[in-house]
Amino acid sequence: MEIPSRPQIPLHLARPTPDGLHTGTDLSYGVRTGDMLRLRRGVYVPAQEWLDAAPWERPVLMIAATALADPETVFCRTSALLLHGIPLLHPPQRIHVRTMRRSSVRITRQTPMTGRLSADAVLAKHRHPPARAAILQGMPTQRHEPMIPPDQHRSAMRSQAQQDRRSAEKLLLPQQMLPPTALRICQGPAAGYRAEPLELAAVDTATRVPAADAVVILDAVLARLMAQGTAEDEARRLLLAWKDHVSSRRRRALLQKRLAFTDPRAESPGESWSRVRIHELGFVTPELQTRVALETGHARLDFEWRDAGVVGEFDGRIKYFSQQDQTGRSAALAVYEEKIREDGIRRTGRTVVRWGWEDLRRPTTLGTRLCAAGVPRLPSSQIVSL
Repeated sequence: MEIPSRPQIPLHLARPTPDGLHTGTDLSYGVRTGDMLRLRRGVYVPAQEWLDAAPWERPVLMIAATALADPETVFCRTSALLLHGIPLLHPPQRIHVRTMRRSSVRITRQTPMTGRLSADAVLAKHRHPPARAAILQGMPTQRHEPMIPPDQHRSAMRSQAQQDRRSAEKLLLPQQMLPPTALRICQGPAAGYRAEPLELAAVDTATRVPAADAVVILDAVLARLMAQGTAEDEARRLLLAWKDHVSSRRRRALLQKRLAFTDPRAESPGESWSRVRIHELGFVTPELQTRVALETGHARLDFEWRDAGVVGEFDGRIKYFSQQDQTGRSAALAVYEEKIREDGIRRTGRTVVRWGWEDLRRPTTLGTRLCAAGVPRLPSSQIVSL
């Protein structure tokens, strides 16, 4: 279930005005008074909007600000994935971009968002506790050289970039244009965003992050490609086509192992993480999105161990904790209807095990519940590290 869309967060650019003035004057004054925050050079956001934003919205605002400050920026890794609309398990801590210049490969720290004003002063003005000062530290930008095509050497790539950077970019820096509306919560550059292709960003990221984060990404990317009409086998081939761009043999093997575990039927990051936890705990792999006939119709199940008569349901809570869903149902009604649904599943003779985010963070709790419900275990020889 999707969350109803929220109003866009305005980002303000410092720019000349037709009357010969400059918006940067008022925006800089807003920073001095604590009403505005500087996200990137010449790009500002109302302080209250930033403070009220959800943790997963702030990296999105930083991506947009980075692109507004320099529309030629080519985003990669998690930044590109967010631009492509792929969910992540954890909010990223850096903005990732490509560079053709070896001398530019570095992590650039965020300029002070609050200017000369202290973070505590901004928080006090907007009635937020001092403990939230960390969210005013901003996000650094990390610049990476391109991934090397299988027929190239990095020294040759650097030499080519020195001779003709534009031509080298076209050959060695795969990218595509995404619309200014790619990030739904804010408006991007008028010409759109430059980002690496979805499959390349997924392959590069999925071999650098923990297993759960990787599976969340790969599940979502496969589902996206299949929703666009690509057969599952072909979607997997599209991802593996970038395998040779991964420089390390260990990471290439990791990609193949994680891609083999991927299941596009997982419908949320929570379901993908649940699959990883279930495997790590040594339980038999469940079927996903099965249907069961109830007295009142049919129900679709997140997870089912059919032979054991056990159903697993991931409760992301976000289903209930918005005031209403897209159909206009209240949160209370959604909870009531879910209880009726679960009672109907139990009347079929199945055992229902429900878990949420906290149970995934403390997997021993989930393991105890699944074991008590009678979920069978895998032979130890089949438990493969992801």
